[in-house]
Amino acid sequence: VTGVQTCALPISGADRRWRAVSTYADRIHDAAFAPDGQLYVVSHASAPHGKVLRTSPDAPSLARGTEIYRATEGNIQQVAVTPTQLVVSGIIGGPSSLRTIDLRTGQVRDVAIPSVSSVSQLVSAGDDILFVQERYVEPPSWHRLARDGSVQPTPLAGRPVAAFGDVVVSRGEAVSKDGTRVPVTVLHRQGVSRDGARPTILYGYG
Repeated sequence: VTGVQTCALPISGADRRWRAVSTYADRIHDAAFAPDGQLYVVSHASAPHGKVLRTSPDAPSLARGTEIYRATEGNIQQVAVTPTQLVVSGIIGGPSSLRTIDLRTGQVRDVAIPSVSSVSQLVSAGDDILFVQERYVEPPSWHRLARDGSVQPTPLAGRPVAAFGDVVVSRGEAVSKDGTRVPVTVLHRQGVSRDGARPTILYGYG
């Protein structure tokens, strides 16, 4: 998958000896330990959008791992694990997504976050997950995802140095000559007519 860095995964056990639980062929992108000591890894082997496998740190390879979740769109970025659920952040055409997977039932739920935002640095904290959320009009801020799926800012929430309350962030698509649909994010002052008459800064990448 373009833009995804993969690696082999060595770990150290109680005997302080390092061992490999994966190879580059497994296309590992991220990994996290669960409270019960199990290892959850993000693999892109035969999974273009990414999948999450659960395995024992003592397993000789990921071949014995159990698939817990497989993405069907975008790309898995990071995982974190609590005693009851797996939390997966992804990226879909630029903005982030955040999902929880119940480790007992396998139920997948979308977490309500702003539609055009970035999520990073998932950290397990008991039954909750801490993560950084950032938007075009808001600085990076730490938030807490509770077991019931609610999200609240923490005291580490950043404050903008300027007021962007009148700025609108919208998401759309532009169709290229070959028919490819390219995601486009537009920022403009509230009330401005989008008729092409306003000076505009256009920035592209990819």
